[in-house]
Amino acid sequence: SVHAAIKNVWEDRDNAARSKLLQASANFIGMYPSGASDAFAQALDFLSLQTPEDRCTLEGMEAAFKALDSELVRLECSEAQQNVIDDLWRLIKMMYNGSTRQEALEARLPGHIQDNSVAQA
Repeated sequence: SVHAAIKNVWEDRDNAARSKLLQASANFIGMYPSGASDAFAQALDFLSLQTPEDRCTLEGMEAAFKALDSELVRLECSEAQQNVIDDLWRLIKMMYNGSTRQEALEARLPGHIQDNSVAQA
């Protein structure tokens, strides 16, 4: 089912993983192309339910993903940091499929699918 498919995509993302991602934000250091550390901080904001919607445009998410998805950046990232980049891409894809950012993020939480538009993403 669609619900099971969404659950499978996000089932390994639980509170412990979110804690690791937040910790990765604090430890995100290295030799990155100009602006990549800012893009990483933006990615964490985009992935947070607490970030206001007006700070989370699809264009901003795409720009952050483009900055973070380069081979030079990924080579320097920890697994947790790469998970942030991958989660941002999943969020963008769900939005391409018609979900709002809020719906896509809530779909990541077990038992929180609220309507069919999210279930179809």
